[in-house]
Amino acid sequence: MNLIKNWVLTLSILFIIYAIVDNLIPEGSTKNIASTVTKIIILLTALTGFSKFKKFNSSVFKINKSDTYFYSDKKYKKIENNLKEQVKNLAIKNLKDSTLELLKNKGIHAKNVDILMNTNDPDNIFINKMKIFLNKSDSLKKDQTKLLVKDFLNLRTLKEIEVITVP
Repeated sequence: MNLIKNWVLTLSILFIIYAIVDNLIPEGSTKNIASTVTKIIILLTALTGFSKFKKFNSSVFKINKSDTYFYSDKKYKKIENNLKEQVKNLAIKNLKDSTLELLKNKGIHAKNVDILMNTNDPDNIFINKMKIFLNKSDSLKKDQTKLLVKDFLNLRTLKEIEVITVP
């Protein structure tokens, strides 16, 4: 019971921190990044809590006195994988939106951004490849686009970023 109490308390504190961060940081790309990072931390904390509950493999949850439900490892794994996929999709969507907004604010017209992420390590999410599709009219801004995105994402190298012009 103490485990659940601590988990709920931690999530509550993180939600309070999120509300504070959301209200203190001014609108813009910094707010989007801070908001995304805070949401990911909250989701990862929720996932961590679920993994701690796994210790109780055959935990019994009573709904009525006559009905008892058992959650198997398979169902737990399915829920965990589903949550991980949702976190990954949320991170990709927020990163895509933030990148498109950054480029738009700098006068670069990107049609789309494709992101390939590695989420095998539950504590870290890595960008394997990012493809940015620019309008043909912005074909001379490829290098500028790479540098903007590199600085925006705090990447060490440009090898993860590919800029392609499309008609």
